[in-house]
Amino acid sequence: MTSSAAGRDYQARLLEALDRECEIFAALISVMEEKRRALVEVDLEPLEEICSREEELVGRLEEADRERHQAYLEAAPRLAPELMEPSLPELVETLAEKRPELAEELSRRHARLQELLVRVGELNFDNLVLTQNLLRYTRHLLDLVASGGVLPNYSPEGKVNPAQGEPRSLLERRA
Repeated sequence: MTSSAAGRDYQARLLEALDRECEIFAALISVMEEKRRALVEVDLEPLEEICSREEELVGRLEEADRERHQAYLEAAPRLAPELMEPSLPELVETLAEKRPELAEELSRRHARLQELLVRVGELNFDNLVLTQNLLRYTRHLLDLVASGGVLPNYSPEGKVNPAQGEPRSLLERRA
């Protein structure tokens, strides 16, 4: 194998690893959006299957991240030997003059990866809030059922109002 062919090989591996990671993030976003819809609609039946797919994608993402990191460690010293452990943006900046096409390809993939990461963070937060709200609603329903429809009245300090007596909710009674 010639040195130029070997050079294209590690560059191709890095670009492919970035593409693969982006593809998995996009699939994860799709599943997280499906999860959000299920939580909003309080359609709990598909959640177990959705969570299983989410876990599987996270596992694939961890593997893809390791592959991307390995490809990067192989490519960076060859592409910019003057830099000590450069970040991807630093590598792109260094390559901008020497290899503008490669710099553009890396920059585009990095930007896409950053967009996907932001979206995953947003969906993760949304799904957390929806899950917490669903749990609060479920607790409220359990309290209503357990108390026969009458909830205890609380004082400003958060204690059961003495005029109300012992709490009726099974979740608040002491053993």
